[in-house]
Amino acid sequence: MLTDAESLHDKATVDADVTVIGAGPAGIVVSLALEKAGYRVTLVESGHLRYDAPIQNLGDTDQYDPERHAPMSECTRRQIGGTIRTCASLLDKRRRPHLGRRC
Repeated sequence: MLTDAESLHDKATVDADVTVIGAGPAGIVVSLALEKAGYRVTLVESGHLRYDAPIQNLGDTDQYDPERHAPMSECTRRQIGGTIRTCASLLDKRRRPHLGRRC
């Protein structure tokens, strides 16, 4: 079941054995494995199904070395699916000329 927390009232509670933070590849796999093992799992993601610029901007920082790290907006994705959503784009060298940089 997918529930948008914005639709919950302020004092809503969620009952689970385990809460996993982040619906990226690792969070999704861990959640599925825990559920298969019989745990009641809540998977929490700050983003939505689709990209949302204001939510993505929550992860921005100016505290990185551009010689060693690409901008956070290119290395993280606050959205269901997480960073895997950016990996396909990174493989397209025509759109990402800086592929030599590390995320």
